[in-house]
Amino acid sequence: MLRLTLCLLTAAATAGTTLAKPPKTPPPAKAAKAGKTAPAPAAEPWTVRSYRFPSDSLVAGFDTKDQGRLKAPVLPTADASAEKVAVFLKKSHACLSAFFTGLGYAPPAGSLLVFDPDSATLVARTTVEFHDLLEAVSGENLASRSMRLASTVQIIEADADAVRDAVAQADKRPDHAALLATLTALVDAGKARIVSDQQAETRSGQKVKVGSTNDRRAASDFDVAADSSSVTNLERNPVGTTLELEPTMGADGETIDVAFFLDHHFAPPVESWITAGARLGTKPVEARAMDFSSAMVNSNTSLLTGQTKLLSVWSPAAGPAKVLQAAFLTMDAVRVLPLENPQLAAWMSAHGELALPTPKSAPPRPEGLPEGMIIRLFHVTSDMLRSVNSPGSYSDTAGGADPFAAPASPASEPRLSIQASALDILKSLGVPFPEGSSATFNQGLNVLLVRNTPENIEFVRQAFSIRRQGEVAKYLAVTTQIVQADAALVRQWQRESRPVADHSGAWKSAQAAVAEKKASVVDMTWLETRSGQKAKAEAGTTFSTAESDYSVSESKSTEDAPAAATQQQPALLPPPPQENKGGAVPSPNPPPPQAKPVVVVASRDHEIISATVEREHIGTTVEVEPVIGADGHMVDLSMQLDYDYAPPTQRPSPEAAAGAALRPEAPVTEFHHVSLSFSTPLLSGSWRLAGVWKPTGTADFDGKEILQAAFVKVTVLPIRQEKP
Repeated sequence: MLRLTLCLLTAAATAGTTLAKPPKTPPPAKAAKAGKTAPAPAAEPWTVRSYRFPSDSLVAGFDTKDQGRLKAPVLPTADASAEKVAVFLKKSHACLSAFFTGLGYAPPAGSLLVFDPDSATLVARTTVEFHDLLEAVSGENLASRSMRLASTVQIIEADADAVRDAVAQADKRPDHAALLATLTALVDAGKARIVSDQQAETRSGQKVKVGSTNDRRAASDFDVAADSSSVTNLERNPVGTTLELEPTMGADGETIDVAFFLDHHFAPPVESWITAGARLGTKPVEARAMDFSSAMVNSNTSLLTGQTKLLSVWSPAAGPAKVLQAAFLTMDAVRVLPLENPQLAAWMSAHGELALPTPKSAPPRPEGLPEGMIIRLFHVTSDMLRSVNSPGSYSDTAGGADPFAAPASPASEPRLSIQASALDILKSLGVPFPEGSSATFNQGLNVLLVRNTPENIEFVRQAFSIRRQGEVAKYLAVTTQIVQADAALVRQWQRESRPVADHSGAWKSAQAAVAEKKASVVDMTWLETRSGQKAKAEAGTTFSTAESDYSVSESKSTEDAPAAATQQQPALLPPPPQENKGGAVPSPNPPPPQAKPVVVVASRDHEIISATVEREHIGTTVEVEPVIGADGHMVDLSMQLDYDYAPPTQRPSPEAAAGAALRPEAPVTEFHHVSLSFSTPLLSGSWRLAGVWKPTGTADFDGKEILQAAFVKVTVLPIRQEKP
């Protein structure tokens, strides 16, 4: 029995969840008359399946009432005779039959169960109902075993159109394995290339870092004197690919929440000499700089074991992208077990009939099971069963609590507690339980046994399937595309989108213009994150500058100096006592001793220029913080977009004419940059024309009617296995 408060037994509608009533299956004759296909024939009564079944009891031994202490027998050698194998199969089945009988679930007559203690492999020939039990107990045993989380990250460079097509499909599905396969096929055909491969593994809750870099040392700051002597400090800069992961395994053993950081240098560093903005005499001071080209993404996402995720997309070059690079993460949660032994299944097939023949007929119906009903077992935890119809447990799936519902009772108010069985809970969900049906929960094994009609059994399966989906947090995919086009066309998009909330029409117009070569996508970014979590992606190059400072060193002399240069310094300590001669009383406050004169001598030979080299990011930076609304579809998006639509333009200081005024070194740098910072609500799957600007300051843009527009799309996706 499960202890539940009365509020847990409200109808399923209170939780905001509606379970579809299972359709009634018409008899075969009526189905044929209605033009429908008759139900498929019944499945084979005896089937063979293999399980991973770690069990300390079977390996070390377990106690029985009638046979004493038993443990699983050791396998014969691989070349053993048929008779020896048959003897092993019989002994193994007798041991496992006693084991499951002790748990309260005796195998049906005609079953054959065999177990390998070294590989934790169990092979069973039995009924559908007992296979359900084996699957449930196997899942419970596996849940207690250690798990390794293995990850691979691949970065693929391909034609920009091919990558954009992949991204267009990425926010329609939670598993991006098909997209990775498409781009990998281009690699095999010589139309794309893999630019980076990283592999890492860790355990739940632990960080892992892997880097493949060729580090470069570059100047961070320096001092230069007038005599040309200098001191330079160097800092180490990794150049390559660095990956950091921190995965956390969900309670279901399938869902993985992972925080990740990826830094990839898509081009080698570029060395140059930059002005420090200072002169020593007539000579300008320059610094040796090193600029880096890289893409970085810092975010988090959720995925199921075995799934692949598109982490980010970026352009490895400025301007309209001809190629794009895409990073994919694949992660597997692997139980730490010995390799499965295929020998058991082979022996079962070859010698199972010799050990214990398969019955010619279907197993007899369990005693007391009404006609038309079946028995099914489900592996569920007590927490899942207890909260399967808890109000608000489906908030991510069905929109959360009813805003018009009466306020909840105060926590201090006395509440009626009752003993609710598994049957009570399933009935509260609306599952029909006709006469002869039942539901019992084995808390020791976490097994729910249900006797009911096939339609109602499917209803129970649907209830727990929805519960599992509701437990898994949803994630968000954020796509940003920057389109450049004729100003008149962009203004048309603005007019069309201004009075509506969904700007998908303007985006379709932009796509059509790109296809007709009337517009171009100059940049794009892809990010995944979870609700309420910040995420950041950037790609581009660094731009080095040097900030300088001027100083003159001081030299000090203790020789005589003119009175104007002499300063009287007070004594810091009292003078030593004077000898008393002739009985004279010394003065209690003798005059302080004269301080030695200090001369400050300044010389141009001691002029020093100190400079610090700083790097600014030039390219694209996107920061987002989306929050999923209570209905599961509305998203509140906070976003910061910084975009440099052209490289910086530098103009050095002009030389002054002879005899002209002194001109300090003052080079001018012009940055061609746009910044958008906004918060807005939008519906999942809809596009938003987030900003429009006019690029200026270069020959490519000045005097031309060109505008650039940023389109943003946010999609809410559940973590679920895709149906084949």
